[in-house]
Amino acid sequence: MSFSRKLNCALMLGLIGSSLSAATPAFAKDGELDMAKRCGSGFGKGETVGTVAGAATGAVIGALIGDESDAVIGAVLGGLLGNRAGNSWDKDKCEKAREAMTLALASGESSELIPMSNNGRSQYSYQITNSFAREQSMELPVLEGRTVDTTGVLPARGVYQIRQTVTVRGKPTTTESQVFGTLAPDTKVVALGISADAKWLLVSSTGSAAEGWIFASNAASTSDDQAAFMKANVESRPVQVVTVTNSIVCRDGHHQLVEGRRTLVSANETTCQEGGDWRQEQSQPVNA
Repeated sequence: MSFSRKLNCALMLGLIGSSLSAATPAFAKDGELDMAKRCGSGFGKGETVGTVAGAATGAVIGALIGDESDAVIGAVLGGLLGNRAGNSWDKDKCEKAREAMTLALASGESSELIPMSNNGRSQYSYQITNSFAREQSMELPVLEGRTVDTTGVLPARGVYQIRQTVTVRGKPTTTESQVFGTLAPDTKVVALGISADAKWLLVSSTGSAAEGWIFASNAASTSDDQAAFMKANVESRPVQVVTVTNSIVCRDGHHQLVEGRRTLVSANETTCQEGGDWRQEQSQPVNA
């Protein structure tokens, strides 16, 4: 057989192998689904899965974390002679899975099977196995002499920029709430807490002491480093520390992928809601 014919055969075998790999994904362990390997960030321990926001109708919807969207693309690793990575998905599939997971976590009910392939053979769902509440405490610095309601506040962090003039209030409500002043557009603040419904932020102009509540929709998150911001804005006013105890919602669950006659599941994991964000805390092997 001539060299050119051997080369053509090798190319054809490589392309066929690549097609088979794409059509029938490979798994690290038969029967076990590893979402972190398939989609990258956003599905691992300590990572944020999604953000829950209250819709006008009162329904709860899942929203993807924009900063992580670019990092969840499953890359095609093979060339002409290589195979496509069987444990990776493209961006659309990963976003579908993340949205289904966020909706399941928000509602406390397992998601329906959603198609992950054009032929319908591959279907994904997130299965909720248990829901529970957990008490947690945190120490929160508050500007001394300022009456700020910290009931039910959940931890938050990050530097935000004010979109439009916003009122700073003593409580996360517009009724019976003391007004401390306003923040002008483009002012930057640090979020020290967030309300349970994720509609209000407890903010600080220095990052070292809570000064009041603002509408979360009037503040845009930035990529500014919080530690650097606090170093540049040293707090000179008296500060008091209060201990806040609240209850957070947690869910136990796992990912499930049905491919033809076989069902693959991920490790069992516990994910808790912190100020509107769902963050995975721990996971256990499927057979644990």
